[in-house]
This record gives sequence, C-alpha cells and structure tokens, in this order.
Amino acid sequence: MFLILFFFAGDLATIFTNDSQELIDLTVIIGKRYSFAYLFSGANILISMFFTSMHRAMDSIVIALSRSLIFILIGLAILPKILGDNGIWLAVLFAEVMTFLVTLVLFKIKPLDERNIEAIKKLI
Repeated sequence: MFLILFFFAGDLATIFTNDSQELIDLTVIIGKRYSFAYLFSGANILISMFFTSMHRAMDSIVIALSRSLIFILIGLAILPKILGDNGIWLAVLFAEVMTFLVTLVLFKIKPLDERNIEAIKKLI
C-alpha cells in the first residue's frame, strides 16, 4: 500500500476526478505524506494479532486503542497547531509511529517466555 500510494497517488486521484488538476496535485502531496503510515500500520496490526495469539489480550488492546484512538486524538490536538494543515494528514503517521514505540516497550517490559517461543516453533 505504501508503494502504491506513494508512487501512484495521482493515478488513483484521477479515478475519482479528472476535472481539477489542483485537486489531483493536492492528493499527490497528501498521499505521499500519508503513505508512510502504512509502513507502521502493518507492523502494528501484525504485532497486535501476535499478542492476541499469545494470550496477551491486554497488550493487544493497548496497541489497538493506541493506534485507533489515543494517539490519533493526541496527534489531531497537537500537530495542526505546530504544522498547520499538514498536521491533520500527519496525525495518522504520528499515531502509527507512537504505537510502534509502545509495542517495542511492551516487548521490553514483558518479553516472550518459553511457552510463547514453543508455540511459535509449532506454527513454523
């Protein structure tokens, strides 16, 4: 998704409008900024599912709420004041990056135990 949105935002925009070159140009700029969120989004979703499968539901809930509510609201409250309109579009990237940092902390605080590692080996 990152590659598609980063490199083909203009082409995607023309699917929905051919009338306004200004709108297409704006879509390309915003699409390139927004596309970086997909790099972290996939990792965050995968790690959340991993925690769920390892019976660490609370960690999974923390990740899900962080990326979809907590950091989005924080980003929307702070970033537009600092970056103007760009802050609105970067709020999702902010939320995904901050959530990814939370996942790293969760792994550091409570690393996988032997039971989790054995379960992973069975899957492989």
